[in-house]
Amino acid sequence: MAIFKVFGLIAVFSIFDLVLGGSPLSGYVEIISRKTGKKVGVENIDDETVFLYAKDNLTLTTWKVVPTCFSGESTRAGYWIRLKDHEKWRWNHRWGCRFTNTSIIAYKDGKDTNENNYFYYDITTGEIEVCKKNFLYVDPSDCSMKSLDVDKDKKDDRKFSVRVVKLIPAAEIPDCWK
Repeated sequence: MAIFKVFGLIAVFSIFDLVLGGSPLSGYVEIISRKTGKKVGVENIDDETVFLYAKDNLTLTTWKVVPTCFSGESTRAGYWIRLKDHEKWRWNHRWGCRFTNTSIIAYKDGKDTNENNYFYYDITTGEIEVCKKNFLYVDPSDCSMKSLDVDKDKKDDRKFSVRVVKLIPAAEIPDCWK
């Protein structure tokens, strides 16, 4: 569930229940590990590749989420996710979808621009899925984000909440969703 405040009222909704002008949700969000309560973010963007973490005192923790026009699953909406104020950085899986239990990092645009650039957020389980059947979880040794095959038993580690910070006007949503 996501919570935000509009004109003094608190509204609670799931990230996929809200529709703007016939389009899926588009906005700035924070992603929070349910197990640790830490926000998912990065420490800096100085390198070509930036590792994602779920821990305190991260420099950048707000993400821009926009529906993507590419989705291999007709029953779920796909979302691009980029660092707010740093539009050239996308959330990506380090080795595509070939390996599991690998770190999740952000890439600059042009590095890997296929389906790995979006995620699915399951409102029922609170899990974020990448690469079809791989889920994100927080490695307790360093709070880094990892990809994990769904068959492995880390259910409590891979649940996240998505909190909306600010909605993006429907006019900025890609044409294919209008």
